[in-house]
Amino acid sequence: MQLMRLFQPDNFSESEIKYKKAPNDSHFVAVLNHYFREYTLRGVFQLDRPEVNSENYKAILDVKGRLRTVLIRKYKSLSNLEQVHFYLTLIENLAKNGVPVSRIIKNERGESAMEAGGDIVALFEFIDGQYFPGTEESLASAAEAIAKMHASFGVLSQNTLSQIAQFSSKTKAYYNIIEAYSVSDFVTIREIIEKKANKNDSDRVVLEKMPLFITTVTEIKNFESSWLLLPRKLIHSDLHPHNVLFKNGLVAAILDFDAVRISQQARDVAFALYRFGRQCLIGTDEEQAKFLGPRLRELFIEKYMQIKKISSEELRLMPLLVKDEFIKKLLLVLKGTYLEDNRIWAKDLPKFLVAIEEIDYFWPIQ
Repeated sequence: MQLMRLFQPDNFSESEIKYKKAPNDSHFVAVLNHYFREYTLRGVFQLDRPEVNSENYKAILDVKGRLRTVLIRKYKSLSNLEQVHFYLTLIENLAKNGVPVSRIIKNERGESAMEAGGDIVALFEFIDGQYFPGTEESLASAAEAIAKMHASFGVLSQNTLSQIAQFSSKTKAYYNIIEAYSVSDFVTIREIIEKKANKNDSDRVVLEKMPLFITTVTEIKNFESSWLLLPRKLIHSDLHPHNVLFKNGLVAAILDFDAVRISQQARDVAFALYRFGRQCLIGTDEEQAKFLGPRLRELFIEKYMQIKKISSEELRLMPLLVKDEFIKKLLLVLKGTYLEDNRIWAKDLPKFLVAIEEIDYFWPIQ
């Protein structure tokens, strides 16, 4: 493995949304028959990128002589119809509060989701947009949309929040697998690599970065008690550049609420700020990144705070919260690779290895 240099393109850098022809259109007819009476299916196209939690398809229909495009979503991470209905109701409530989300299409029975052929599926109005285009205008729009979402989370009932906490605690997300960590976790992996007789390029890169990871874990642990005092609220938990759609540079919809959980909202803000902000810095050199990183941070925070306030303590702890997220992601991959012979996330190791260094460009050490 070759180490990805700082601010190089990654799997989220492409803003064009691409589809490929689905192999069997007739498979979708049984679903569409529950939504439309007089229609002709012109074609079904699958989203052309790896998907973990769902499969998404663009279906083009002729409905009584008028072309209509819908999005068909098959759920993979959620296998319970009642749970899918719950999350779709959450999306509907967000829409009522002015949060940009995809509009759900109900079937003939007024249901937001249904079972078909062993799958749980839902239909949405298709948004002909693009992924995050990496401009300051779109970064500002993302900050505003996320602030609206967080503000809307604040009016949800306690019962809804309790159900989300219950559902999210049972997922196989990285934050449930790596609930806690310490320096000893990284020392153990370092020792395993050091004992290998034949080290590959990936081994050598991990060893090279290990002092940084150990220092970062120590830094996080020194401040962990502080962020545990921050209020715990609902967060999206997966605000990356392919989970927000844009039209003409502005947010058209925030997507994929299947990973919502209870944590510090400053964690959501910092995570999004870094994940979107790094795309604005693709191809920049070190000096440019040093100048632009803090500027992008201030722009994001300013636009967010025009809608929802952030305390000074939340601002202070943001870089540690986002580092905590990436240390967990990194440790998940390292444990899988060196302790469990599980390389399912190994392809993401290069970007996780540089994330800690990139984060410091947005929150430079004073």
